[in-house]
Amino acid sequence: MIVNRRKTKVFIQDDFRSTSWEKILPGQIIKIEENEIIPADLILIDSSNEEGNCYIKTDKLDGLNN
Repeated sequence: MIVNRRKTKVFIQDDFRSTSWEKILPGQIIKIEENEIIPADLILIDSSNEEGNCYIKTDKLDGLNN
């Protein structure tokens, strides 16, 4: 419940607005900031990295820290 109530930015009416993860619906566009915890399945559309790379730590999913 604590993680689902954390805030993230969702694209609504030509702007990114703060909302809690529990209110996000399938198909919405979400802006993920560096080191943000992601409690849902997402598809990466774009990255701010020059090469378009995205690095994701999965230690909270599988217990491994690599």
